[in-house]
Amino acid sequence: MYNEKIKTLDLSAFIEKTLEIIMVDGTVINLKRPTKAIVLMIQAAQESEATDYTQIVHAALNHNVEGVKIDIDTVKQMPDLMKAAIVREYFGFLRELIDNPNLQSRACPGKEKARKSPRK
Repeated sequence: MYNEKIKTLDLSAFIEKTLEIIMVDGTVINLKRPTKAIVLMIQAAQESEATDYTQIVHAALNHNVEGVKIDIDTVKQMPDLMKAAIVREYFGFLRELIDNPNLQSRACPGKEKARKSPRK
């Protein structure tokens, strides 16, 4: 009996994955995969244990499929808990993309650093 290891190429993995965010005013925006700059911002915040996520949230919200622009003042007015929730979900989205074996060849920017645990 011949036993061959089967390889699978899941083409659905190449469809752009997004994270849907429903803004307070009801606007729906779909955040794209984080850019390397956003990944580095998240890492820097984790390493310094920063609690002000304004810049990260601003960058993430403006990196959307719809091309909706969110101004920095809107982000500054968000409660800290809301900003933290956005960062937590966006980081979870990043982890999901990194951990998807079908996307290894299209790895997220900053993958190597994102896998490290910056917490001491």
